[in-house]
Amino acid sequence: TRGWVEGDKYVGIFLNGKMHGQGILHFKNGDIYNGSFVNGTKSGYGSLIYKNGEKYLGNFLNDKRHGAGILITKNGEENHVRYKHGKKLKESE
Repeated sequence: TRGWVEGDKYVGIFLNGKMHGQGILHFKNGDIYNGSFVNGTKSGYGSLIYKNGEKYLGNFLNDKRHGAGILITKNGEENHVRYKHGKKLKESE
């Protein structure tokens, strides 16, 4: 477990002093990421639960949404989406 001055808190595996492998990152703003880390960044599959109740379940690369995922609104509506380096792709891309 490691906490930062900014208020974020990480519980999980470290490698060479960086978040690496499975872990949970609690952000100061109330958001929570639960998933894979590589060299200190969200990379691989994970879930990002926002303080407002919305959720993103899917893939990340270097802290950005990347690949297929599902956005779930606070009302429970599911939207299948695709991202490339954090940018949402249109359905035709």
